[in-house]
Amino acid sequence: ADAAQELEAALAGALTAAAVLAQVLAGRRPALRPPGTPWRHAVRSPEVADLVDRLGVHAAIWVPLLAQGTVVGAMALVASSSARPFGAIEVDTAAELGRRAGLIVDNARLYGREHRVAESLQNSLLPTLPPLKSFDVAARYLTADRYAEVGGDFYEVMPLPDGTVAVTVGDVVGHDMAAAAMS
Repeated sequence: ADAAQELEAALAGALTAAAVLAQVLAGRRPALRPPGTPWRHAVRSPEVADLVDRLGVHAAIWVPLLAQGTVVGAMALVASSSARPFGAIEVDTAAELGRRAGLIVDNARLYGREHRVAESLQNSLLPTLPPLKSFDVAARYLTADRYAEVGGDFYEVMPLPDGTVAVTVGDVVGHDMAAAAMS
């Protein structure tokens, strides 16, 4: 594996309360690791510090990913030893990127949660097809929008007392949780 992949794997177990990233997550403020600052203190792991050295990382800015006042993650921007040092402008820019990225992460989580609720609602509304003597019945529910994956359309197959079969198909306008709730 290359050093970047090794670093990603090692970071998962390397954070301690004294680690810079842990402090960023807890304090919700950016942290700058200027050139020449020992990495061993920043990560509290000799293995991670060695990987950082192998990658040629010279300076770093860690920023929290913020959404509605809550930390939803963190991001690090690093520079090689040949890059000019980070300053206040880069820290401010990184913090703004962290706020924007945090909102994106939060929106993705909210969309995922809404989608799971809508999908569960829709699946609970879809009927179980009854066994019929005269023919086989099968159904497959596909939404029109491959990204929405949930909608308000519905179907029903019902054997009637006289032996005939009623088939109903409905189309509710929309492809979201509101459309699923309408059906």
